[in-house]
Amino acid sequence: MNNKKSFLIGLVTGSIASAAYTFLHAPNSGKVTRKQLEEKKNTLISQYKDVSFAAKDVKNSIQTLVKEGKETISAFSKDVKNSVDYWKEDINQNTNKIKLEIESIQETVKKLEENMPKASKNEGNQ
Repeated sequence: MNNKKSFLIGLVTGSIASAAYTFLHAPNSGKVTRKQLEEKKNTLISQYKDVSFAAKDVKNSIQTLVKEGKETISAFSKDVKNSVDYWKEDINQNTNKIKLEIESIQETVKKLEENMPKASKNEGNQ
């Protein structure tokens, strides 16, 4: 705590000494110096307002970008989900057709296997 107090006293003392030296050794009169300080103050205020406006503009742009990004991602994910659902439905239909075809082929093979021994026996008897 004592170090902070000493630092603040030194800072204030240094600032006062610096201001006194500047005013005593200024190349211009007090009136001119005050006018220059006023102009500098106005310039700094104007620059601050410009920076503040630009920062608000950037903030608004970022908010708009985030909002549009969320909307775009939401729409994209819905499109992907719909595409996947359509693909699954299409695959299921084709899978069912393939299963029916396999069953049909298996039945045909089974009938052929059943008829084959009969044909072999008939040829052997003749």
